[in-house]
Amino acid sequence: MSKSLRFITSIIFFLTLFISCDNPVEPDEGTQVLVITHLGVDWSEGIASTETVSVENQDGETIAWCPNGDGSGWGTAIWYRSINDNIYKWGTGNLTEVVSVDTTLWDPNICDSPLKNGDIWIAEAADGYVAFKVLDAPTDSAGVANRPFWNVEVEFVFSTTIGF
Repeated sequence: MSKSLRFITSIIFFLTLFISCDNPVEPDEGTQVLVITHLGVDWSEGIASTETVSVENQDGETIAWCPNGDGSGWGTAIWYRSINDNIYKWGTGNLTEVVSVDTTLWDPNICDSPLKNGDIWIAEAADGYVAFKVLDAPTDSAGVANRPFWNVEVEFVFSTTIGF
């Protein structure tokens, strides 16, 4: 890659970073925003990504293939894999509309439902339950390939009971 192309690429990267920092996502009252990755997430502590998430406290991770079902989709999208595969797509809307977990809805095959912007998911964690809304996920395989550790920005709420 030539020096001028590297320079232009660097400028675009830093402008994108600068613009995204000037326009933070405002979470609903009682919710938090977090970037989850393949390195694990601890919903109750609200930590993920490059922060230390102990193996004992990991509630799940992002992956680039379908975790529940036939394992298809490698590199085409990003899915969330919970520690025990208990997960379902709630729908779309405001995260504050989710009031409880329906444990009869755990979906054994989410291959047709990768993480998409605006979707709300319910998952079981090691020490409770989480409802999260996808704020920023890639929309194609090129986007997946350009996501370090398959990072996805989400808004979430955690509860130790099935009620939020």
